[in-house]
Amino acid sequence: MDRRPEDRIALIELLDRDGRVRRAVDVHAWPVRLGRAIDNTVVLDDPHVAAHHATLLTDEQGQLLVQAGDSVN
Repeated sequence: MDRRPEDRIALIELLDRDGRVRRAVDVHAWPVRLGRAIDNTVVLDDPHVAAHHATLLTDEQGQLLVQAGDSVN
């Protein structure tokens, strides 16, 4: 199913060390899983990122939460 940019509920911007946007990812549903493993919603090619680094989700009030995965930092 093709997702349209206007249907997104959030936008994740991945920044480089200088604060420039390297990649933008449309979010169409929660949760969003971040990490190196290919089963994540957003795959990050970075040796400093855990395979399942973090999960972004919302609570009952719609507030964004960050849940740590198997990262050690």
